[in-house]
Amino acid sequence: MFGLVGVPAVERRQRNRFSPECWAALRAAPGQFDARARLGAAVGTAMWAGFLYLHPILFGVDPLASFYRA
Repeated sequence: MFGLVGVPAVERRQRNRFSPECWAALRAAPGQFDARARLGAAVGTAMWAGFLYLHPILFGVDPLASFYRA
């Protein structure tokens, strides 16, 4: 929730605090969502999906079995 509401509020507050030139330089700096972070998130999501798919084969229990019964 903070990512959706809090981060824009903090950025708005900081933008008012700095000069336009300084703010432009800060915004141009690489942040926490650079290419390596995106790659890590993609690899982590793929690994999670792979283990979820292979879980019945590897461990004998389907973690999604309760969703199949409806």
